[in-house]
Amino acid sequence: MAGGNYLSNPNNSFFSVEDEDVDDDTFLRNSRQAQKLKEIEDRALRSAQASISILRETEDIGVKTAEELMVQREKLERTEKNLDEINTTLRYSQKNINGIKSVFGSLKNYFSGRGDPKPTTSDSAGSSSGASGSGYPSTASLKLAEAMEAKPESTGPHPGLRIRGLADEDDGSDMRSPTSSNPLQSRFNHINDILDKNMDEVGSSLTRLKGLAVGLGEEIESQNDLIGRIHDKTDRADVTIQRQNREIKRLLK
Repeated sequence: MAGGNYLSNPNNSFFSVEDEDVDDDTFLRNSRQAQKLKEIEDRALRSAQASISILRETEDIGVKTAEELMVQREKLERTEKNLDEINTTLRYSQKNINGIKSVFGSLKNYFSGRGDPKPTTSDSAGSSSGASGSGYPSTASLKLAEAMEAKPESTGPHPGLRIRGLADEDDGSDMRSPTSSNPLQSRFNHINDILDKNMDEVGSSLTRLKGLAVGLGEEIESQNDLIGRIHDKTDRADVTIQRQNREIKRLLK
């Protein structure tokens, strides 16, 4: 087909001269340029698709982690509340033990003829439990909940999947470029619109991920403090129970 001539297509932007013959080299060169342009467009769309897919997957993981942390917080708060009730009960038990010790001491002194003893004082200063400092719900939990609610619901096909069949999309007029007599220019404008939409979604997703990361970090720190309080209250209850057991054993001797 060497030496052949082709009429230029006025609708093709790669042929700038109308109604003139185009030789083989020019025709092949323009075809290769069109193919190369299409490959670049497809790579750009696939790259945008991959980025959005990774970001969406990361968001889903972040939201699931946040949900698990919220469930864990509820369990930790119930544990702390139960420990507060246990320590309160132990304080009342200590008062009863002190009363029994006083009665037993009075009876012992009565039968030994020593008269009324001085009231015994409780050595349970360390058994008192302060008010819970958990402050439910915590500020960290509220921030994390807000970050979780910021994730939008997926209501349509993935924008990055619009690589093939661009003319068959049903997304509405907002994704379509203005009608042009040049199909290549129309395609180029249309793909630019898709890439712009994808980049906007990437930016929004990154913003939401940042909010999730901050919320998760603050929630973990808050729960670490909560675990520390639970540890202290558990130790306090354990020490009180052991001391009360020793006192009861002495009374029963």
